[in-house]
Amino acid sequence: MPLILLGPSAWLPKYRPTIPGWVAEILPPGRAVEGKPVPTARDVRFGLVARLRLADVKATALELHHDRSRESSADKLLRVVHDGGVDRYAIYWPYGAVRPAVDVEIGWMLHSLQRKEISGEHIGLFYEWNPEGRKAAHERPVAGGGAVFESLERGRRTTYYQSLVDWGAIPIPWESYEDLLEFLEVFAR
Repeated sequence: MPLILLGPSAWLPKYRPTIPGWVAEILPPGRAVEGKPVPTARDVRFGLVARLRLADVKATALELHHDRSRESSADKLLRVVHDGGVDRYAIYWPYGAVRPAVDVEIGWMLHSLQRKEISGEHIGLFYEWNPEGRKAAHERPVAGGGAVFESLERGRRTTYYQSLVDWGAIPIPWESYEDLLEFLEVFAR
């Protein structure tokens, strides 16, 4: 079951997360991070994809595919999903990352959910929830047995994440990158 790992490409200005050393060690050729104090959020996603591939999980990231002339971001996503047979969608949500770049992908997923082209259980929202304070989001129970999924990073563009959950996407908290890798591997199978 091929998985596409979607998510941010950058950190908020002045935010410097702790990134495991294996991220820089496993990046694809041409994605060296020499001279940068911290790998970008995109570098981390590439490292996660590489680690998943080493575990025999078919995984990709949108940026690992070449752009085509006159192809919009939405068209590229559709091409990569169809050509690669993608049927699992993982949204990587680390604390302190720039969120707006994921809007196109989330909009496409919501449209596909509404048309019943994909199932909500094939979408995972992998959000950082670290007891040391890096808490990107959480689920809060509400009257009637439901739950609200909300960002804890105020002022951030995360409106559509609740809509994904309403359509069946699965919120999955992670505390460490090792946990995240394990959760992604299980989700992909």
